[in-house]
Amino acid sequence: MSNSYKQQRRARARVTAIVIAIIIYLFAFASYDAFVENPKRNAKIEVVSIKFNDLKTYLDAKLPQIDSALFRHEVLINDQNQQLEELNKLTGIIEESNKEQ
Repeated sequence: MSNSYKQQRRARARVTAIVIAIIIYLFAFASYDAFVENPKRNAKIEVVSIKFNDLKTYLDAKLPQIDSALFRHEVLINDQNQQLEELNKLTGIIEESNKEQ
């Protein structure tokens, strides 16, 4: 008999050992992920959150200043455009008076 009781027990023992080894590997992997990788990941997320909050605070303070500066520049540009138009009119008047003479 090639399939004796001892051989069946050995085969079952091998299968059981393989299953136990796989379970131990999965528990080890889950433990490593939970106790090593997860804290590293959480620390990186914490750093990004802190930097984001710092940037948000900075931008909350600076955006109104930038907005008011842009508004002032817009006013200055409009004034300069008006001055350029007046200058063009005056140059046109001067050219006409020079042509008449």
